[in-house]
Amino acid sequence: MSNLTLLLNILFVVIGIVASYPIFRNLGRIIGYYISRWLYPIHQIEIRRIHDGKLVGEPITVDLSAKEPLVRQLRMAKGRK
Repeated sequence: MSNLTLLLNILFVVIGIVASYPIFRNLGRIIGYYISRWLYPIHQIEIRRIHDGKLVGEPITVDLSAKEPLVRQLRMAKGRK
């Protein structure tokens, strides 16, 4: 190999690494999201009311892992409406 082909190969490798950086960054974010959800899960329940087969009102979200009692969370959600 001549020096020119070696230099061109190195140049193309550097360009390829720089061009693929956003792909690896986004893959890292996606993998990090799934790992954090696996290590620190969020336990929430969404309560919806159904009347005559139709959804009525807004859904209420209750966090089961919160230190606050469920009754207090439901009352706070009811007071927000």
